[in-house]
Amino acid sequence: ASVVLTRAFAASPQYIPIQECKEYCRSMLDRMPEGAMLVGKMHPVVADEDPSPSWLPEGQESRIVATASISFCSKSRENFLSLKPPDDDAYLCNIAVDTSFRRMGLAKHMLQCVEHFSQSQGYHT
Repeated sequence: ASVVLTRAFAASPQYIPIQECKEYCRSMLDRMPEGAMLVGKMHPVVADEDPSPSWLPEGQESRIVATASISFCSKSRENFLSLKPPDDDAYLCNIAVDTSFRRMGLAKHMLQCVEHFSQSQGYHT
């Protein structure tokens, strides 16, 4: 997940180095129920259909291609200078798709997963 996030924001002002991104991902994993990180994994399918097994890193059976992090309270968010999200409500912190898998609807699907997960935690979108 940290690689997807780092690469997704590499050319933007929000870029952070991979080590900081790993720390961010670990912190989100430790924050349930205050926050959560969702990942989208690709698994190869039957030959002649996308995605191709050649899209996987060597020796791996799946690949993380998208990620989204969500916060449910101010304790699990960055301190923003200009943005003031509600203190005790669901807030989408980050959403990213591997650059090789963009324009396939993955961000839209991840957003739907975030909405569903938020609703399952008692938040309304």
